[in-house]
Amino acid sequence: MHQAKHDDCTGQWDPVCGCDGKTYVNAVCAQASRMAVAHNGLPRVSPHLRRIQPEKRRNAKAQRMAPSSVPQRLWSLRCFLRSAGVPMDGTQRVNNLLGQETREQKRKWGKTYWGVGVGATAFPGGVGLVAPTVDLAVYHETETVAVGGDIRLSTGGSGAGEKEGSFEALSVGARYFTSDADSTAFLGGGLSWSGVQLYNGDWDGDGIGFSFCAEGGVEALRTYKTRLVVGVRATLPVYQVEPSYIHPSFSGGIAPPTPEKKYVVPISLAVTFMF
Repeated sequence: MHQAKHDDCTGQWDPVCGCDGKTYVNAVCAQASRMAVAHNGLPRVSPHLRRIQPEKRRNAKAQRMAPSSVPQRLWSLRCFLRSAGVPMDGTQRVNNLLGQETREQKRKWGKTYWGVGVGATAFPGGVGLVAPTVDLAVYHETETVAVGGDIRLSTGGSGAGEKEGSFEALSVGARYFTSDADSTAFLGGGLSWSGVQLYNGDWDGDGIGFSFCAEGGVEALRTYKTRLVVGVRATLPVYQVEPSYIHPSFSGGIAPPTPEKKYVVPISLAVTFMF
């Protein structure tokens, strides 16, 4: 039997597939290479390979485009995670972190947070006093706004008892966040039902009614399940503090015929932990 040699290959294009899975120009060339012919024609590609080949080509292209400064293994891992649908954006934002939790928040159009905090309140226009403050809050937050309310309770006095002051306010309003970053500034405002009581030795007064409130501050840890809010709020009442007692020494020994009223604007600083 004649053994085919490479010189016997005519170069005629009649492709065959060898048992090694390679393509030969014709059967004579395959025999000359000492390879049995599996079948005529080009090698067959399974449907499974057809499906995965485009993905392999994309990954190979991404690897070729990888910067030389990035280790090849790390870049390969990045390509694998990207092909698996894992977000690879490096900037921390409220709308691209927390994975499933953030996607659930988007479907619900936000999340409700409860908060408790501490702070201090001053009484400009009233007495020179700073009173400890407790803040209880509930807000429904989205990426850009928050709507809700809180209760702030303040009371305190000087060590000698010469000055005392208290402030209570139930407020509802909204906050606007300037960005969707992990820490962002906010501005807000709303309405309050508030009350002020003051005493400075020879003057004692109180007032209660509606107020406007304006606030600003910073909210941090927004890419986590909790929030930390640091804010300053000014409460602008539509009422004045009316005296209920005036010592005669207040006007040189003679009580004034018309009680003196004071317009007091409580300003409070609070640090609130939202969860």
